[in-house]
Order: sequence, then structure tokens, then C-alpha cells
Amino acid sequence: MMLRKNRTKSRSKDDSKSAQKVIGTFKFAIPMAWKAHPRLCLGMTISSILAAQASPLLVLLTGAAVNEVQPALQAGIQDDSKITFWLIIGGIMGAVLSGMAALRKYTRNRLYDEIQLQVNQEVLTHAATLDLETRENVDTQNCIRRAMANPGGVILNASFGLVNAVASLIQSAGLLAVLLWIEPLWSGMLVLLGIPHLIAQWYLSKNRHELHYTRTNSLRWSHYYTGLLSTNAQVPSIQTLRLTPYLIQRFRDSVGTILDASTRMYRQQAIVDFLSSVVTLIAVVGVVGIVGHSAITGRVSTGEFVAFWVAAWRLQSSLTRLATAFSDVFGSHFDIVNLREFMELKPTPRTGTLLMPSQGQKTLNGRIECRDLSYTYPGAKHPAVNNINLVIEPHEKIALVGSNGAGKSTLARMISGLYQPTSGKVLIDGNSITDFDLNELHKQLAYLPQDMFRLEATAHENIAIGNIEELFDQPEKVKQLAAITGIDEFLSKLPQGYETHLGRGFGETDLSGGQWRRLAVARTLASNPSVIILDEPFSNLDPNAEEKLYGTFEEMLSERTSLMISHRFSMLANVDRIIVMEHGRIIEQGQHDSLMELDGVYATLYRSSVARYQLSHQYAQKDAA
Repeated sequence: MMLRKNRTKSRSKDDSKSAQKVIGTFKFAIPMAWKAHPRLCLGMTISSILAAQASPLLVLLTGAAVNEVQPALQAGIQDDSKITFWLIIGGIMGAVLSGMAALRKYTRNRLYDEIQLQVNQEVLTHAATLDLETRENVDTQNCIRRAMANPGGVILNASFGLVNAVASLIQSAGLLAVLLWIEPLWSGMLVLLGIPHLIAQWYLSKNRHELHYTRTNSLRWSHYYTGLLSTNAQVPSIQTLRLTPYLIQRFRDSVGTILDASTRMYRQQAIVDFLSSVVTLIAVVGVVGIVGHSAITGRVSTGEFVAFWVAAWRLQSSLTRLATAFSDVFGSHFDIVNLREFMELKPTPRTGTLLMPSQGQKTLNGRIECRDLSYTYPGAKHPAVNNINLVIEPHEKIALVGSNGAGKSTLARMISGLYQPTSGKVLIDGNSITDFDLNELHKQLAYLPQDMFRLEATAHENIAIGNIEELFDQPEKVKQLAAITGIDEFLSKLPQGYETHLGRGFGETDLSGGQWRRLAVARTLASNPSVIILDEPFSNLDPNAEEKLYGTFEEMLSERTSLMISHRFSMLANVDRIIVMEHGRIIEQGQHDSLMELDGVYATLYRSSVARYQLSHQYAQKDAA
């Protein structure tokens, strides 16, 4: 299992606090933002820094204007030229600041859209590389959940937070320079007050990260219950079983633990913010009061006092923004740790590059061999498949039967390359399946799982996706596939025929479970595979539909190696060989007649299945009458 548990559990607190890891975080984030849109990144950075530099300059201009205008006012000179001059300068500076603010807001909003597209695409692309085994691991699912929580916003917040921190730092340094120039002794106090606040913000950001990290499973549960209560497919069962109060209570229970932890975090944040604001306010008032006394005694000019007054209050706001920016930076660091953890996930190693078994061979012969094949699910005490040895010859039709939990679907997934064996190997045409490029192999080996794929798209697209490269723009070939599987008649009668959107998520037309199943069979044939694995192809079909679909299988499977899993034993009498599994092992195999003569597990299952089939067939005939 390639989600190595020690990777997710060994992230020590010392690691997350290290400066090296923080630097690594931004080495990861900044290039991703730059890749999304370099010019917008430059625009956001330049506008933020220019706006930061303009603020101290505006304070100095204010002080200079007061010093310039005050003597004229005291002398009673009625000449407003100086006032006009400074008003114009102040207006220009204000316009520059407004322009920088507008540019900064524009570039940030635009960059958000670009980064969302870029990063989400990379996250989804990486998620698609993870194999089924890796994705089914609970730790992996939690990791994916954390990474999928607005990954584009995480990258933007890190980039913008860093730029904002640098800009606030420049602005604070400029304002502090003004204060130190006027009153060097007491102004240093204001800076020292910011250090504890920054430390507190780091602590709170770390707590937020730990909260988000530990509550992932609870969030997944809450989303699970939300999905159950809001998905149309689940409504009939929920309503008839009267499950709404029960599921809502389960939802409240899963969210309750999150709310308790969040409340503690919000309380800490409020206390830290309040205390830091009060302490800073007292310090600013005290220092301004000292400088005000100096202005009264004549040690500083009126203009210097005004500049100090404005700069002190702006410094307070700037330090608050700086602390907020660092809080965003710290928080983004921890969020990006989650994203990086996901992006560093590796699927089960598959190094196969083989396209076909031998040079010049364009298709598989279809010989399948399982040697000492076993598979144990993570955390399970017993193997789901245990020491299977099996050979399926080219074009042989195999039926795989057994009770639920016998290991049939697990075996099918190993043969199709979705699971890697715990021990043993699968050979196709004499080559280990791990030697094949899986993308190329799946062009020749088709697998129809029991939980079939339903795409919100047109009927044509739902079939053509079985072979996108060749069928997407070939409606006649798609219709031929539909005719082979017996679904052309009802697809042609849809409101827009094959161009009818299927699924009620975004359209108004849906198919029955059996119709979706037959459509999925047509999709499975789309690539003209040499090997077909069908897991319960007759599920959701009434007896008449079963017979029609089975009638088409003779033509569908005649020149192909096929493995069919089914509980409908009445449909399996004409296969070449029936393999019976129990507790992960093969316990019987042979043709139908010989297995019935054996009067073992198969015979018992067959008689039970036929009895159920006959009963359902009688009901179907009564309904038809």
C-alpha cells in the first residue's frame, strides 16, 4: 500500500516548526502561482509594495504641509497658494494609493481564478494517477479530502500572504523610520509589542492546522450524511425506512466534535486579538502623549507632532496587518503541508511498458494464467483470495460463481490490473500483468464492474467513452454497438434520440437500472477488446431482459476470452467452464453437467438460483398479462 502510514503519522511538531520546512512550503507554492499567470503575479506584487511605500511618504508630506502652512496661518497671511499646493500633492498621493489598491484587488481576483484552474487541474490530474488500492486506503481518503479543500485558494493565500507580509513589513519599517526620526527613544516600544503578537499568531495557526488535520474524518462523515440526504437516488430508501431523523442525528454527532474544537480555537483567537489590540492601543496613546508633550514644550514642531500622530496610528494598523499577514502565511504553510502530502502520494509502483506481448502482435491472444495468486485487504485477518492457480485459454468462456464474499470480484480486479496481488502473479499471454502499460492493456482488456459508471452526458457519449479516440465522432458505429446489445430501440425513442442527456443531475431523462446496465455492456465492447471481464452483467435486469442480453453474448464473446461473474446460474449453462469459489479458494470447476452430477456446492447454488429465477419469471409473465 503506497500511502505509507509513517508518512502521515511521522510529521512531528518539530518538523512543522522548522524554518527549513516553511521555506520549502513557499518554494512549492510560489512557482505554482507564477505558473498560473506570471503577469498577474508581478502586478499584485508591485502594486502591494508601491502602496506600502506610499504610506510613510504620505505621512511625511502631511507633516511638511503643516509646518509649511502653520506660519502663514499664525501670521494672518491670507494666501491659499501654499494650501492649494499641498492639497494637490496630497490628492496625487491619494490617487496613487487608490490606484494601487484597485490594481491590487483586480490582480488578486484575477489571479484567484487562474490559480484555481491551474492548481485544481494539477490536483485532479494527480488524483487520477492513484490506483484503486491506494485510493481505497482510509489514510489516503483523508489525505485527498484535505488536499481537495480549496487547493487553489491555499496557493493564492500563501502567495498573497507572503506578498502582503513583505508589503506590510516595508510599510511598518517606513512608518517606524518616521517615528524614530521624530522620537527615537519611545518609538522602539511599538515594535517590541509586535513580536509577542506574531508568536501568538504562529501558535494559533498551528492549532488551526492541527484542528483541520484531526477533524478530516469527521468532515468526511458529515459530507457522507449530507450526500445521503440530498441525493435523489437515496430518497426512496430513506423515506420508506423513515431514516431522516436518524441520519440528521448522525450528521449532528459528526459535526458536534468539530464545533467543540472550533469553539475553543475561536475563543483563543478572540482573546489574543483583544489583548494585543488593547496593549498596542495603550502603548500608542502613551507614546503619542509623550510626543505631544514635547510639541507643547517646543522640542518638536507642530508638523512633526502631526506626522508622528498619523504615523503612530498607521503603524498600529500596519502592525495589525503584518500580524494578520504572518498569520495567513503560517496558516497557508500548514495548509500547503496537506497539499504537498497529497501531491507526494505515490500509487502502487507500476513500471510496465509492454504494449503487446510480442513484436508485430497488435492484439492479445487472451491467455490468462493465475499462479499462486493471493490478496489480503489492509487490516483484514484472512485473505480475500487465497492461493489461486488457474489457466484460461484464448477465447474460452469462463463463469465465476460462488456465494457473496467468496473473492470473485477481488480476483477479477487482480486479473484486470486494478489490484496488485499480495503474493503470486497474473500472466497474460505469458507476460506478467505488471510488465504491461496499463493504459495500453485496458484497450484490449475490458472490465465491467458491478457498480457501473453512469456519466451525466448524452446517450451517444455514454457509449463512445468506451473508445473515445475512435467513436466520439462516429454516431453510426455507436448505434451499431447499441444494436448488438439490444438497446438501440429504446435509445432511439428518447426525446432527442442518442443526443438525449442521461441523468437527472443536469437533465430530465434517466434510464432504469437495467437499461444503464445494458448501455454499460455496449460501452465495454466499444474498444473491441480481446478479453472481457463482466461482474454481474445481469443485475437489475428482469427475466425477459436477461434472456435478450444473454442472447447477444454468443456473438459478443465468440472470439474473445471472457470471464463472467454472476449469481444468475440459469444464464451460465452454455459457458465453456464454470469455476466455483468459496472463502477465496477454487473448490470446484468444470462444465455445467459434470458439476451437477458432482452434486456439490455448485449444484446447490444452481438449484436455489433456478427456483428464484422461475418465481421471478412467473411474476414477470403475470405483470405482462
